[in-house]
Amino acid sequence: MLLTVAPLDRAEVLAGGRLVGERPVSWVTVIHWPAAEFARAGELVLTTGVGCSEAELAEFVTTLAARDIAALCISRPFDEEIPRSVCEAADAAGLPLLRLPWSLCFTDVSRAVLDEVVASRYRAELDGPGGLQQSCNRALLEGDSFDGLAAELERCTGRPALIFDRSFRLVGHGPAGARAVDGRRLPTLDDVATAADPQRQDALIELLAAQRPQSFRDLPAPWMGPAWGLRASARGRALGFVALLGEAGDDAVPPPLEARALEVAAESVAIEMLRVHATADGAQSDILRDLLSGAEQHAVADRARGLAMELADPWELAVARQSPSILGALESLRQRARRAGLELVECTIGDATVLAAPAAAESAARLHALVRQVAQQYADGTVAWGLAEGAAPLRDAPRMLAEAERALRVARSFASEEPVADPHRLGPYMVLGALGDDDYAAGVAYALVAPLVDYDERTGRNLLQTLEVFLDEKGNTSASARRLFLNRHSLLYRLRKIEELAGRSLESSQDRFLLELSLRLHRYGTAHLDGDRRLIDRPPRAAVAAHTSVDGVPAL
Repeated sequence: MLLTVAPLDRAEVLAGGRLVGERPVSWVTVIHWPAAEFARAGELVLTTGVGCSEAELAEFVTTLAARDIAALCISRPFDEEIPRSVCEAADAAGLPLLRLPWSLCFTDVSRAVLDEVVASRYRAELDGPGGLQQSCNRALLEGDSFDGLAAELERCTGRPALIFDRSFRLVGHGPAGARAVDGRRLPTLDDVATAADPQRQDALIELLAAQRPQSFRDLPAPWMGPAWGLRASARGRALGFVALLGEAGDDAVPPPLEARALEVAAESVAIEMLRVHATADGAQSDILRDLLSGAEQHAVADRARGLAMELADPWELAVARQSPSILGALESLRQRARRAGLELVECTIGDATVLAAPAAAESAARLHALVRQVAQQYADGTVAWGLAEGAAPLRDAPRMLAEAERALRVARSFASEEPVADPHRLGPYMVLGALGDDDYAAGVAYALVAPLVDYDERTGRNLLQTLEVFLDEKGNTSASARRLFLNRHSLLYRLRKIEELAGRSLESSQDRFLLELSLRLHRYGTAHLDGDRRLIDRPPRAAVAAHTSVDGVPAL
């Protein structure tokens, strides 16, 4: 742009010629040695070089280059030659250096360049249908993604542009934005939460909630200084954030061009985020399914990391089984997760839907909290949801799924009235569930309960119910007889029969404990997920043989 603007077309390029057309000009300023520190990035600096030696002028050039100016124009009195050492200093620093004829007035140069700067800044908005929007669409269609969008934003505004995802992870920048970041790591929302900095976290969340371009400073990192930004959103959900870096002294309200450019760019970023998320959702589901299927974790880790699914990060997991209302409940859960900004990953394993989500800092945005809300709304008398207790590293997904499945199985077995099977709330029943899946424990329980079940089937005397009530009443025969509608003598007869068949004494606390445990394990076996199949209907034969004596009396 510089050499095509009259009267700069009369300038002679002395150094950095290949960079002349690549450096966007944001302003024009006149500065003389030694006041180089007043120059700002992107400015075209005009000077005469009067009053300084050759070494001082070379130092002046080096200092200006460090300020990242667009170019330096020197107009020496009576067209004096510019020392070679000064040109070499400009070349070494990568600074375009131009010599202006002494007859050119700095005012004329400034007016011409500033007219072109203003015109070029608005050209993207004024030239042709679409303007910046068209440029952003072209960047997306050409596969440039977020870096291409940021570059177009920089071209329109002349300011460094950065693009973040909804957790303030940097996902794109233009060339000027890359120079501003310069390899420095930007803290994310997760970093701020981990650092227990609620004030900074609230400020970041407030930025993500803003509907109009906002002015902010030192966020997310102190070195960023002043900036303007706007969230990229769809359906009321924040998907990312677009920022233009400013300078000290900028107004809190962005100028009209910058404000409109941020709005246009935010729309394009939202569209691209939706596309990326749609592609990532399928890939994330595949990763979750691979983990649950027992795939080698080192083979999954790199793919997961590319989708921001670190295997060491804490996640929550839930499983949903078929029920009359499960389809509506699942769709409601997805909508609530989107509104809460919760990243929900789901896959199908058999007839179960497995759902996982990062463990968010806010309890209201946690997967388990949303599951409980949805389950209550769509309660149909069926225990349809199982949770894995708390949060655990994603690499532990197979264990979490096993725990959620067991919680669901246990809750159904013990006729829980809650629609969600929560391991923490089920407490001791989870231990019973683990025992029920153990051959040794199942064998002992079968050997004790089988004779009572056989006797009940032959006589209809309900010894199992009698024993359960007696133990529930803590051995109180009067209370037990009342609950069973029996006289005391009939109850005592049944209790003696139970002792005879089980080979255990109801006077012994250890025997009572074993009988109660066996009864509960039998109850657990009556409502397995594969149907109403009793423990007695499929005895673990090897376990029974190992834990039953020759005369049929079960042994510990």
